[in-house]
Amino acid sequence: MIVSSTQSDTIVPDATGSASVEDALDRAIALHDEKKLDQAEVLYRDILGIEPEHAGALSYFGLLQAQRGLADDAVRLLRRALVSDPQLAEAHNHLGLVPAASRAPHRGAESP
Repeated sequence: MIVSSTQSDTIVPDATGSASVEDALDRAIALHDEKKLDQAEVLYRDILGIEPEHAGALSYFGLLQAQRGLADDAVRLLRRALVSDPQLAEAHNHLGLVPAASRAPHRGAESP
């Protein structure tokens, strides 16, 4: 079962568990849209605890981290989302919202 921090947002899984994850993602995005970032984060983390490579949860959690100014975390999450689902438009869009300097590839010691 996935429960948000408000205890009123309980999502009971179906037989496969997949509908509950999608319901939880819908609820997390709604909380995110309402600027309830801490509550949204709880649900994103719950989803990723069940499905660690869930592209949608990774993408929106990455966006949340970018909004908090945690660009490195945001880029890491968004890149994981794109590995999981290279066609996920939201992940491409969210990555475009992270400051460009944070998206630059890390250069090794051999770089000037």
